Amino acid sequence: MDREETERASGFPSSLGRTMRSPKVWALGLVNFGLLVGLYTINFWMPQIVKGLGVSNTMSIGFITALPALAGAIGMIFWTRHSDRSGERTWHLVGSILVGVTGFTAVSLTTDPVLSVTFLVLASLGIHSALPLFWTLPTAFLSGVGSAAGLALINSISNLGGYVGPQLMGYIKDQTTSFAPAFAMIAMLLVFTAGVVLAIHATSRVQLKTLDRRPEVSRI
Repeated sequence: MDREETERASGFPSSLGRTMRSPKVWALGLVNFGLLVGLYTINFWMPQIVKGLGVSNTMSIGFITALPALAGAIGMIFWTRHSDRSGERTWHLVGSILVGVTGFTAVSLTTDPVLSVTFLVLASLGIHSALPLFWTLPTAFLSGVGSAAGLALINSISNLGGYVGPQLMGYIKDQTTSFAPAFAMIAMLLVFTAGVVLAIHATSRVQLKTLDRRPEVSRI
């Protein structure tokens, strides 16, 4: 732990001011912003989406609405465990985001109720799996006094996604009378998000090298 802290401190500014001005910190805020746009869109609009697919029974709507979160919780546990065992983070995160892209893209192209719910479950699986993996990135290089400020800034930027996502969905639905364009836009945002993750990885090999190293396991 001491060695990793030294590596982080040597490769990234730990002062408050330099952390707040760091492009990497702002980029990480954008990454989590994209993830939360997808997450809150599903969470807030799922009942309306299910109802719009022709389901009228309240109990059925509640049951179907729970499916994406259930799939996300299960997938999150298994995917992050796989990441822990392999010691790799970046590509696990990008892979999760692309699963979300696939789900949102597919649901924007279909009108079949069963397929629509299936693809929303897939999108939720990707988003939920990506969220815990994301937080391994900032903690890999933030250190010292700037660590708390950096995490707070990332949270401040990303939490705007909780507002933008549902609002964007409602506005596009009102303008087009369809959820499909909003899903397509979220898919494009997530593609951009995955690109930002890869850009951070490409420019931070020193700071993030511990993310791609198999962890040492001591056996007693």
